Amino acid sequence: MAKKKKQPEFVSPNDHRVIIIGRLDFNSKRSVDNALLFHEKRLESHYKVEFPFDHLEFFDESGLSLQFPKYILETTKKVAINIGKMFEFLAEYATSGRMDVVLVCGGVDVEHFKIEPDNDRVSVRTFTQARDAFKASDLDLALELAQKVIKKNPNNTNAKVLVGRTLHRMGREEEALTQINEAINEGSFEAPAFLTRARLLLDKGEVENAILDCQKAISFSVPSMPFFFTIKNLKAEAHEQLGQIDLAIKELKFVAVAKKSPAKQKQKAAYKLAMLLLNQEEYLEAIKYFDHALNSPEEEVHLASLYLYRGIARKKGGKAGFKADWKLATEADSELPVKQIVKEMVS
Repeated sequence: MAKKKKQPEFVSPNDHRVIIIGRLDFNSKRSVDNALLFHEKRLESHYKVEFPFDHLEFFDESGLSLQFPKYILETTKKVAINIGKMFEFLAEYATSGRMDVVLVCGGVDVEHFKIEPDNDRVSVRTFTQARDAFKASDLDLALELAQKVIKKNPNNTNAKVLVGRTLHRMGREEEALTQINEAINEGSFEAPAFLTRARLLLDKGEVENAILDCQKAISFSVPSMPFFFTIKNLKAEAHEQLGQIDLAIKELKFVAVAKKSPAKQKQKAAYKLAMLLLNQEEYLEAIKYFDHALNSPEEEVHLASLYLYRGIARKKGGKAGFKADWKLATEADSELPVKQIVKEMVS
């Protein structure tokens, strides 16, 4: 008797989850009191809906840092959006931090609030300028400005993470690791902090610790964050170094097929996955992912290598087109020793 197909679960329009990740830091108890006083008034006059948790419970012992390592709550869309608006309001009184409030319905992100302090305080403006300089690869300026923020506010873990990331990109690995460790020890649970430390530890050969940091970075993020798939690719690299090929393949498949995966990360994952599958003698699967990488609009992977190794997979898998691939590889990079590599791998 044929098995009945499992029916998809019905998702109610009110069946929303809100995922809250991050922290907001305040420079004084007075700032916190003012923020909460005005917030209570908004609860009565504006939101007209009860909140499903008491945010006071999430302040640390000092009472100056509102912290949500990762909080998931089932609620309605209206309440979820009001939670995002609440944190936007509180952020106006904060001096540092970042909150991500993600609304999910039926496994799909409905809305993503990316909340940071946005006011005229000098430290807030300086940090924003430092981050903009980092994004523009003006690393000297980014380092100077971020260090200026730390001098003004020694408890600003966001600035310490930015200094660590900047030092890492400057090739000053030991200084970067010291700075990132300090930020994490002081309570930072920014995913980029653990991602940067994972990279540093991987370079030092501390592969198992790098995997642990990747896992922490994943736990402090969601797929709608741009670096989420970077973490998964790095975790796959670490598993491969330990010879945990099945785990590496699992991570790479996730990145290679996920709709939200950025094109660059998707192409890198598809190529690495295809190479692992080729080495595992899973030739047809390897061809499929070489095709994925070649069809990408990005050019993150050496084009000649894609043609070369897809041709080898085709040859070993008994498929046509391998000679055409090797010809394309030679045309794409005349210095690539195509014939020599083919002879070594196919004969």
